[in-house]
Amino acid sequence: MASKQRKQKTIDNLFLVLCEYATLVLQLVAIREAQLKSEYMNYTYWMPCTWASCLLVQAHEQKYIETAKYVVDMCEELGKLRTGCGVIICYDWISLPLVYTQV
Repeated sequence: MASKQRKQKTIDNLFLVLCEYATLVLQLVAIREAQLKSEYMNYTYWMPCTWASCLLVQAHEQKYIETAKYVVDMCEELGKLRTGCGVIICYDWISLPLVYTQV
């Protein structure tokens, strides 16, 4: 009987992993479609920051992070990182001459 329960639990876990994988694939397809439609979406530097923020919130909800202040502080740091990446991308939009004589 215990063997049957273990098999069922393994099947259930495998099903959950496959569902998560399918969800991830669907999200990636949606992101790719959005990238093709929008020029702005070619810069996806912010997506890992959003993913990390979601993981922080989930960790807090599941009591891996006890204090909400830590979650807020980490999200603020992720926001600073995202802003810094955005500034770097802004510099990419400005074309600078390689040599002064090209001006």
